[in-house]
Amino acid sequence: MEKIKVELTLTGIKNWLNAVPNYKKKSGKPYTNMDVKAYIDRGHLPSYLGLYKIIKVEKPDTTLKVYDIIKERARIKRPRRVK
Repeated sequence: MEKIKVELTLTGIKNWLNAVPNYKKKSGKPYTNMDVKAYIDRGHLPSYLGLYKIIKVEKPDTTLKVYDIIKERARIKRPRRVK
């Protein structure tokens, strides 16, 4: 289990996604906190960003919510719709 980024806050993940030149939204706009919050609630980044898992790190000595991004492809929990 290789960690790509360790102990990032929501804003830290947003800044990291906006700083990496290969990670662009399909619309071309910069990432927002709401985008990252949706990725955290899902538990993974979108498929065009690699489906990397986002795991919450439990830190008893702080009130900040901190996350790790792990280089492990997440399994999508919902079935795909077939047209």
